Amino acid sequence: MRGYVEKISKDAIQGWAFDPQATTPIVVQAWLGDEMLAAGITDILRPSLDKASHETVSRGYRLPITLTPNRQIEKIRVYAYNSNTGDWLELPRSNALIASHRNAETPKSYQDFDGTGSSKSHEKLKALKLSRINQGNFTGLSVLDIGCNEGFFCREALRLGANRVVGIDSNKSRIALARMRVPGAEFINTRWSSLPDETFDVIFFLSAIHYEKDQKTLLQEIRSHLNPTGTLILECGIAEVTEEKWFKTVGRRSWHSVMRRDGLKRYPTYDMLTQELLSDYSVLTVGKSVMQGGDPVPRWVLHCSPKAPTAILIVAASGSGKTSLAFGFERAGIPCFRLDPLLDGLARNDRYSWSNIAKSVRLSIDVKTHLSLKQVADVILADKLENELVDLIWNEIPRETDTFVIEGEALTRPSILKELTSRLQGARIRPWIMTPSE
Repeated sequence: MRGYVEKISKDAIQGWAFDPQATTPIVVQAWLGDEMLAAGITDILRPSLDKASHETVSRGYRLPITLTPNRQIEKIRVYAYNSNTGDWLELPRSNALIASHRNAETPKSYQDFDGTGSSKSHEKLKALKLSRINQGNFTGLSVLDIGCNEGFFCREALRLGANRVVGIDSNKSRIALARMRVPGAEFINTRWSSLPDETFDVIFFLSAIHYEKDQKTLLQEIRSHLNPTGTLILECGIAEVTEEKWFKTVGRRSWHSVMRRDGLKRYPTYDMLTQELLSDYSVLTVGKSVMQGGDPVPRWVLHCSPKAPTAILIVAASGSGKTSLAFGFERAGIPCFRLDPLLDGLARNDRYSWSNIAKSVRLSIDVKTHLSLKQVADVILADKLENELVDLIWNEIPRETDTFVIEGEALTRPSILKELTSRLQGARIRPWIMTPSE
């Protein structure tokens, strides 16, 4: 068994205990002389300990106590029960994190935990519109807070039900305060150039990106740590945008140099932010955030999700004008994949002679005479080769592009259309189906 007492204050004792053989939380007691001050169990998740020990049973404890000024905090002893031996093990103190009794008052915070912080954290929380994400239910979600400060938004993520919350900040003292205030989260003292090697469902990046010189590269890196269905909640200053004149900078992709109290910073215009810096995301501007002392540029909140490619499927019979519509997309710079040349190739092109579809078609149809692509589609359906056809389509469509078109009479066959849309959705490509009006 291993463990530590990490902090003793006038109202609580915190730390952790670990026994790889234990299958239930470990019982912990705190004593001052012959008086037991508190007892509890190790029921607080400590993911950082799990990662370090390669185990999943590490747990933290927090024992509420009440001490008067004349009590001798240095004489308090904490014991953990070893169920294997039946003995009580005294847990050593981690001196770097033990708070002396005379200084055990929680330091005043910057973030507004209890209404006394200088930051407008509760107002900002409302502006983030977390109710838009899974209706405000974070149960089972993983959350990363980049530049977490003292952990206010990590605490909120836990309150909403998140099962894993990680905060990072380069300021050691802020991380120490965060660990004290929010024991249920994991906090890492690091720069945002060293994000945790995992992905998250929700990432907070609030009031901090103006400190980064290469903002686009950082946002691309953040995207690689976001789950495909996840959301980056970005709060940042946007130049030349006011509530009354939202479209003032439409079409302007540029930066504003702004002198702050902490030096010269760059702020993007709205189009620069959404079309360039966030080009890898689908962006929803949810509203204005709160202004705080020293803010030279209005803050806005954006919900950003990894951009998913879009496939436009033109589903119509021959002679309906679908080919002309496809040409229109191509003239607008959107690539188009046509099924008719593929079906014709399966019937007559040696490049596809290896395909089971080609073999079936050439056995069923005299391809040297008049060839009907409708006949080719009929053979594919009769021989239940829809999956193989979709395999071929999948190999040849330009799915690396943001948007592309697939058109062909074969898409009017329900089984082919169903298999293709299922394949697209499985790869997180959003299919849009276009059909002619009656």
